[in-house]
Amino acid sequence: MSYFKRIALVKSHQKFEPVDPAYTTDITELCHLGAFIEKDVEHISIPISPYNRDPIKAFRKSLKSGEYDLVGISAMTPGYNNAREYARIAKEAGTYVIMGGYHPTALPDQVLADPNVDAVVRGEGELPLRDLVLHGPSGNISGLSFKENGGSVQHNPPAALIEELDQLPMALRDIRPDRFGERGNAYSVDTIYSSRGCIAKCTFCANDTMNQKFRPRSPENFVDELEQLHDKRVKKLIKFFDSIFMFDPDRVEKILELMFRRNLTNFRIFTETRTDDVIRCRHLMKDLKRIGFEKILIGIESPNIETYKKLRKGGSLKKHEQAIQILQEANIRMDAFLIIGHPHETEQDIRQYPEFAKRVKLDHQAVYFVMTPYPGTQIFQDYEKRKLIESFDWDNYNNFGAVVRLEKLERSTLRNLLSHCHGSTGGFSYWFQKQPGIIGVIVQLFYMTVFWLYFYDCQGEDTREEKNEFIWSFFRASYGHYHKKRKPNRLGKVFQRFFKTFQLRFEIGGITDSFVIAFRAQGDDFWMDVQPYVQTADRMLTVTLDDMSEIQRTLSMSDANGLMFLCEDGGGPFKRFRRCLTCYPIFWVLAKAFFKCVGNIGVRYLNAVSDPSPVHTGNPTNCNLAPPNTRGQRI
Repeated sequence: MSYFKRIALVKSHQKFEPVDPAYTTDITELCHLGAFIEKDVEHISIPISPYNRDPIKAFRKSLKSGEYDLVGISAMTPGYNNAREYARIAKEAGTYVIMGGYHPTALPDQVLADPNVDAVVRGEGELPLRDLVLHGPSGNISGLSFKENGGSVQHNPPAALIEELDQLPMALRDIRPDRFGERGNAYSVDTIYSSRGCIAKCTFCANDTMNQKFRPRSPENFVDELEQLHDKRVKKLIKFFDSIFMFDPDRVEKILELMFRRNLTNFRIFTETRTDDVIRCRHLMKDLKRIGFEKILIGIESPNIETYKKLRKGGSLKKHEQAIQILQEANIRMDAFLIIGHPHETEQDIRQYPEFAKRVKLDHQAVYFVMTPYPGTQIFQDYEKRKLIESFDWDNYNNFGAVVRLEKLERSTLRNLLSHCHGSTGGFSYWFQKQPGIIGVIVQLFYMTVFWLYFYDCQGEDTREEKNEFIWSFFRASYGHYHKKRKPNRLGKVFQRFFKTFQLRFEIGGITDSFVIAFRAQGDDFWMDVQPYVQTADRMLTVTLDDMSEIQRTLSMSDANGLMFLCEDGGGPFKRFRRCLTCYPIFWVLAKAFFKCVGNIGVRYLNAVSDPSPVHTGNPTNCNLAPPNTRGQRI
């Protein structure tokens, strides 16, 4: 008979959580934990999705009806503040509360200082969680830190790593909650892992603390699970989010062979790996493309030699360039990650990042982050010892917020440089080349403006002037103005005059089972409603012109996922969005231009109705998955 019988598992959401299928959490790690203890308990569930309109409210409601006796909360650093709120609600309901994941593993004493947390699972969660469920908290459970009856904290020895991953049961995806109108195994965007750990010891990555050494599943075992996800009717987006999926070319070749043999070809596949892995697997690129690989995420980190050495990444810039060329020749897209904002860097150093990206032709495929010292990394220990960390507000540990004191730059300057970097390699010239006509350009411009406004409001500290300068840094870089003092060209003058002419306002209201976003230009009769619809696919935006109903324009959403999803008057990660938009006339000008050009728009995207009331919003190896937007805490 188990000590705990009714279990709820929860993934804490982040304050700033960009919505993109590549980075959307599929809570697969909770499904692995659920599969490991399923036979030992009476009931197990994942009651909420991080993409509920208001996840915390939904969690409170689920506890009233669930009668759980144990709640397990998975938390990465940027989601830790919300994890504490989940813990408070669970404790009020009288449950035993445990936390696991990167942040609790790195800082168990700090987490257990919270009166609402009873125990912490350190490292891989399967073995300690099952022992806790079966026997209750005790000094005999490896990998467990817990509060004894007197309130003192006991840290048990670390749990042994699970060496044979094939012995683990397949992820219990049936218990996943509704997300964007999909449930359980029906998620059209999903995650699967073929290994744990990594061979590298990068100073900015917490993988060594959490998963440690590289341990692969056998190709047969991995493809067996992949076969469960295959659907001939729906072309799912599947993320092979190992840290180094392509590390062993022979193993990759065997996986591809099994997939072809079993006809598992109806996938769109993203994966992550190192650039030297790409070079070793160059002979497999054609087969990777044939089987459905669309994007490979790679870490360049820095073109600055001094910075690169400090990160202990291994490899070389020459290898990075070689890998980029291999992927380009194979017509496989990339997200190439670059980390700016190291304490010793100057403004000129950071301006070299987009120049490097342009030199190797990473147009719109370079993704820039701000150096974030995550707990559990060598850099965190180093920066903390040197007193370089200025903020321990975990909400800002999201790879975009500046939490480290730089020796030669102000924080606001660093943020403007982040905006400049993105604009330099993802600006107007690229959009005009790649997007299908002016509508595509407007869609992209609209999305990027929404994204940056929402991101900056989540930081919540700077003045309106600083925020405006942040936005203008992006636009200046987008149409070629790399220096503030440089006089704008003719296009720039047109934009500046256009932005100053119009002052627009907006209203947001709700109707029945969906939300309406309405835009109104001051002094103008223009009035347009936009109603998001639920659709299981996430790949396309369909625009229908009312006066030409037979014509449908289909725009690729590869770089504009989440356009209308971000615009919803949602709670949870998006609850600050409405207030953010009220301050920026530039946004409403873009909105007006977009909707006036297109007419009445039906936006079909991943919108969620996860509650009887109107609801719209918008990692597996252990207790947490770190999506690529949380560099430094990833599987």
